[in-house]
Amino acid sequence: MKNIVPRTTRMGVITLFFACLQPLPTAAAPPKELRLRGLPQLTESSGVCIDDKGHIWTHNDSGDEAVLYGFDQQGQHRDTLRLTSTTAIDWEDICLVRHAGRTWIAVGDIGDNGRSRKTVYIHIIECPASNPAKEATASPRELKASPAATIEFTYPGGPLDAESLCFDPIKMSFVIGSKEFVGCRLFEIPIGKLAIFQPSAKEPGKSQPVSNPTRITTRASATETVAFPLATGADISPDGKMLVLCGYGPGALVPRKQDTWETTAIRIFPLPKRRQGEAICFLPDASSLLLTSELGPNPESSETPLHVIATPQVKPGKSPR
Repeated sequence: MKNIVPRTTRMGVITLFFACLQPLPTAAAPPKELRLRGLPQLTESSGVCIDDKGHIWTHNDSGDEAVLYGFDQQGQHRDTLRLTSTTAIDWEDICLVRHAGRTWIAVGDIGDNGRSRKTVYIHIIECPASNPAKEATASPRELKASPAATIEFTYPGGPLDAESLCFDPIKMSFVIGSKEFVGCRLFEIPIGKLAIFQPSAKEPGKSQPVSNPTRITTRASATETVAFPLATGADISPDGKMLVLCGYGPGALVPRKQDTWETTAIRIFPLPKRRQGEAICFLPDASSLLLTSELGPNPESSETPLHVIATPQVKPGKSPR
């Protein structure tokens, strides 16, 4: 979302915070930079995920329609997916949900800079099959889909701003990260009540087929707090063992011990220079991270930078008591 805090103030707080930590490790290898091309409408990439076929999905920040954009691994625009029966108030992040032989995309309509929204939303749609077109000149597909499920929720302490959404495959829950100067508070919402994630009676090992859209209203539960200011994006590795956060400076990797995020073992690591980085995700094998930026090299650019970096190594420490 558009920042209401001056850039100099944000960067001052971030610089002071990270100066109090250990020196940043040197990146293991230079990042690989690609471009998301062929879509001038993508002006503010605010969330990113990559499916098991290597298809990259992203969306604009607030101000756009309820639309997801799909790209191939070369950065060429392949799909425009319009969500029907819903709106985009302030989309901030997306993530994949892999469950019982199906893959879903969850969209977090969770931005609230003014902390004035009574409720916020997570919309869940089935991940489309990849565009089979091989030619770079092929026209992008125009797709439409209605959310198979929507979660309308609140926070225990009232409205707050959040820009991070990820899925925890171990606890089978969505994780939302707050965007605050003092740190990133984590909240979770289990998916057990959603009919689309219930086992199918006709196909053992599969989830229920989509029939009627499911909508539930709930309250997120507070869990841990990560000492990381102004988090703008997050993801959890497919095996559920790592949580990654990004912001306007370095990134943070948090390991897991059983059901607990080891916030005392957080590793801060450098990220590629971006004009306003607000999106990060793991590759399916968790070997690398993808990052996009809300702004390209210049405001007039019609291409969005896409950085690929190796996932830092982190050693588990003591779990917080």
